[in-house]
Amino acid sequence: MIQAFQAKSAPTGLLTKYLILILSIALISVIGDILFKGLLFLLVKEYSLRDSIARLSFKGIKDKLILNTKRFFIVSIVLFVLMIIYLALFAGLFILSKWTLLLTVPLLLFLMIPFTYAQVIYMFEELNVIAALKKGFRLGIPNWAGTLFLLILATIFSLIIQTIAFTPWGIGLFAQSLSFNSILDGNPSTLPGYFSLLMFVLCVIGFFISYLAQTLPSMSMIFQYFSASKGQADKEEQDQSL
Repeated sequence: MIQAFQAKSAPTGLLTKYLILILSIALISVIGDILFKGLLFLLVKEYSLRDSIARLSFKGIKDKLILNTKRFFIVSIVLFVLMIIYLALFAGLFILSKWTLLLTVPLLLFLMIPFTYAQVIYMFEELNVIAALKKGFRLGIPNWAGTLFLLILATIFSLIIQTIAFTPWGIGLFAQSLSFNSILDGNPSTLPGYFSLLMFVLCVIGFFISYLAQTLPSMSMIFQYFSASKGQADKEEQDQSL
């Protein structure tokens, strides 16, 4: 009776461990992405102000990173809430008529560029979120087509690199799933004892390369922001001279 209960509870316990592992990886991924993006904006901002990051102290980086992380989290939450509101309106209009897709989908694509500018503006300029959103539209609308093409190109390269980085971990996960099915059938595991450690190492390497690859769209937007800001400043200066 006890052995039957243990055999029945073993797969359940293994499934619980897998769920905990997946949730832990997702949480680490979100936290790591916020910290990594905060550090990226910090280094670019400090370099643009000093023309060098060699004189930055560890304490200075830590304090500025905490501030940048808070700002990145705030603007991400605001944009996420705005996107949820838009999706709710989208769902309501879709229920009324499927023809609203002809309007709402292009509108979503249109709003994506100003929102992306607003995130970068909020990270580089001492503005509140509303002011950053307004400036995001001022910069995003005139440069919409070029920015969209640049983001698509950078995102494609980023996804290719991330896919390659996570391929070994994905193969290992597939092997683990086969082993899990074998255990459910009552057979012993065929994986070596060090396989879990190997999977952890492959996961860490995959996430590290993934974070580096995710900088491609962000760096593209940063350079686009500086270019658009300079273009807008030159245009305003020409208008004033006239």
